[in-house]
Amino acid sequence: MNPKRIGLLIFIVLAAAVLLLNRKDVVLSSQNDFKLTKISTIGYELQSVIHLRNPNFLSATIKTIHEDFYINGIKAGELSSEINQGIPGWKETSFPVSIRFTTDDWQKIFSDSLAHAKAEVNVKGEIDFQNLTGSGKITVDEKQSFSIAKWNLL
Repeated sequence: MNPKRIGLLIFIVLAAAVLLLNRKDVVLSSQNDFKLTKISTIGYELQSVIHLRNPNFLSATIKTIHEDFYINGIKAGELSSEINQGIPGWKETSFPVSIRFTTDDWQKIFSDSLAHAKAEVNVKGEIDFQNLTGSGKITVDEKQSFSIAKWNLL
């Protein structure tokens, strides 16, 4: 067999292997570690961490994150960010995110909850990604409950 044909055959096999190992979508493992802090006399910040898993051999790029944050069913804020951040293959990567809201919003959100000392955070949205074989969207719909006393914000 001719060396050119052997080289071409090796190239085709390697290219096929790379394409086969990079066809999966990036997956949202979880969004958790919610933390609510008072940042001033008129404002609060809700922080959380997004955990994404890239099951591909090569890296992928997280293009945009768009999420709506609801606390006790009331919209507390919106996050819309174009981050264009690469994430390595075969690993889980974490991104911290946060929203801020005012004391007036705090009173609307927590007026009924203070007697119950519980709060439920619901995050809905989409995360856009791109990898070698194309792009896609990850749907976010995460819920988590917390004790308001744990936040110690009053």
